[in-house]
Amino acid sequence: MTARDPAPVLCVHPDNVWGFRQNRPTLIAQDLEAWGVPRSATYAILLARGVFKWLAVRRDLIRLKNLWAHEAASVRRQIAKAEAEGRAHDSARLRERVATLADCRDDIRALCHSERWRAPAFDGAACAWLHSKAPILDVPDTLRRRLRRGREAA
Repeated sequence: MTARDPAPVLCVHPDNVWGFRQNRPTLIAQDLEAWGVPRSATYAILLARGVFKWLAVRRDLIRLKNLWAHEAASVRRQIAKAEAEGRAHDSARLRERVATLADCRDDIRALCHSERWRAPAFDGAACAWLHSKAPILDVPDTLRRRLRRGREAA
């Protein structure tokens, strides 16, 4: 490819956005290499702008969500043991723990599974570009309620 003959721009719209691989700086670097941007430049920019970090944080959130699922299963086994031994107080306390883990896991899951056709609300230029391609899909009400509840509790 030459500077005058760049790779075609990805044809992305709400109907196919989920079909693209994601969450790897290398995918971005490969896309930009086709336009003549050196991979090292892309990596440096992504690192400086925090993209590396947030892709890693997303992966960490997924791990945390899975860890909480395993922990909830362990606590459920403790509940069964406490009930078998007649320790109602321990059982009630453990049930609260399972409910808290489930709430936290649901919140993280909602974030990880949120709509891909979106931009940060504070980046007007990115939102305008996205909206020009297709109407911005609204954040699901369930996610909005969970996020609002979290802000109110803080």
